[in-house]
Amino acid sequence: MAKEKRLAFRLSVNLPAELWGMDNISFLCGVRLIELSPGGCKISLKEQKLSLPCDLKIKFALEKANPFNFSVEILWSNKSDEKTYAGMKFKNLTMHDKEKIRKYIHDLKYINKDGYIM
Repeated sequence: MAKEKRLAFRLSVNLPAELWGMDNISFLCGVRLIELSPGGCKISLKEQKLSLPCDLKIKFALEKANPFNFSVEILWSNKSDEKTYAGMKFKNLTMHDKEKIRKYIHDLKYINKDGYIM
């Protein structure tokens, strides 16, 4: 059995997210956030002829009024069925950002445990 390479626990989620250029002006596409950890995420997008840059930004939130907006680096991607999947690493997070994302993951686990649908 292969050794796990992840540095942190990942929570399975199903949340809408957006990919943006590093300039915060260029909207690239909408995606689904399917796994989330304090250090990164896994996304899925419908197969399209979009070539994603290695460095970009991802925006996501339960509340649109206060979304996360993190710089990410694409570590891997693959195509399966009619979707493309990509693993991303959050870049340049402050301790405050890391704490916010840990709390967010905790809240998502609590919501899921009580049977709420995301």
